[in-house]
Parts: sequence; structure tokens; C-alpha cells
Amino acid sequence: MAEETKRKQKDKPADIDWKDRRKRAEQNQETLFKKFEKFYDIMYATFNTDNMAPWRSKVYIPILSSKAWDLISKFVNMNHGFDVSVRDELPITPEEEQSISDREEKAEYKLDFDFTNPLLEVPIKQKLFNCLMDAVVAGTGFAKVPWRVMKEKQYARPINDDNITVDIENEIVRDIQYGCNDIEPVNIFNLFIEPSATSTQTANWIMVRSFMPI
Repeated sequence: MAEETKRKQKDKPADIDWKDRRKRAEQNQETLFKKFEKFYDIMYATFNTDNMAPWRSKVYIPILSSKAWDLISKFVNMNHGFDVSVRDELPITPEEEQSISDREEKAEYKLDFDFTNPLLEVPIKQKLFNCLMDAVVAGTGFAKVPWRVMKEKQYARPINDDNITVDIENEIVRDIQYGCNDIEPVNIFNLFIEPSATSTQTANWIMVRSFMPI
């Protein structure tokens, strides 16, 4: 009991040294990051020679990059289908099963709409570019998938009592709030995984480095 209490106290968030964790994870992934850097150097390979004209210091070689752009453009333009299913080990009645099926169908409609949601400043379909770039070049792409709460104001004019003309002197303002799925691409060089983990699914913690303006 004493050892269990001691272990729980040790794992308290306030006692965790996240700076030390990031340092150990960065050291553990140093070799991997060097490989990724080489992959990106090959992606943007340039050719230097003394026989070139003086005003041309480098020549871009788009052999590999053109193939990568082709793959990324195909992936982005694919018709992404969503298969939503609820997995529950508890027994359910036929009525509950029908209710779950209806919710799954609504969730699929919501995901399909949010994928090209015109209400977002940048649709999810366009944000996938950075993730796909890391996936094609380095072999793995990461992103955070938050639930975004959007707020906006809608303006309208009231209808006069005759139900025909519009009252242009007054204005109706409504505060609209709605939620939607969103995506935040994570640069592969800013992701740090628990050193003892064999995959992101088995890791006890994953750290994402971000930058903020001063």
C-alpha cells in the first residue's frame, strides 16, 4: 500500500518534469530526425557546378519532388469516406441498436460536411497538405483533431405588421454558436514521444512543441 501511494504521488502532474521528458525524448529521436532531414534534403535537391552561368548559383532538381507532389495532390483530392461505428460490449436492445445506427449515420454526415466546411477559414481538406507532406517524405504524418466552437453574428431586418414590407430602421442581431471538427497539422520535428514506447498508441505521453509570438 505504501509503495502504491508513493507511486501515485510521484505521477502527479505537478511533480512531472516535462522539460526533462522533452530532453530525453529529443535525444532518443535525434537519429530519427537526422534521417528525416536527409529525406527532405533529397526532396529539395539542388545541383551545383562551376560550368553554370554566374547568375545561377543553384539548379533545382524536381525529379523526386514532382513524384511527391503528384502523390499529395492525389491524396488531397480523394473522396474521403468516413465509417463511424460504436463499439460496446454491453448487450443492447433492438431499439437501442436502431438509435445507435441513427447516431452513427448523423456522425458520418457531420464528418463529410466538416471535411470541406466553408465556414472554416481554412478547410480541413487544405490543412491535410502539411500532414501528407510529412507522410510522403518521412513516412509518417501527425495532426491534432480538436472540436472547434465557432461564434458569429447574424444580422436581419424585422418584417412590419403588414407582413410585406421590411423595417429598415431596426435591426435584429443574433449570436450564433456551433461546433465542428477541425484539424491542426503537427510538424514531425515538433513531436516527442515517450522513449520507451514502441508506437504512438502505446505511449503514456506525447509532447508537441509549439511556438507563440512574444
